[in-house]
Amino acid sequence: MKTKEAKAKVKDLLSSGVPRSEVIAQLSGQGVKDRLLARLIASTADPYLCDIHDRKFL
Repeated sequence: MKTKEAKAKVKDLLSSGVPRSEVIAQLSGQGVKDRLLARLIASTADPYLCDIHDRKFL
């Protein structure tokens, strides 16, 4: 699996509600280093938290 494919899979899994720990468990060992996979997961915004923060007023 290449980096672009891993990034797309991480985004798809997280947007469908799969917990981050399960995402790393599913995708580790598929050709992408675990360190890169962890960085991709950490840099992806959580849709639930984004929705909560969109409702805040200044």
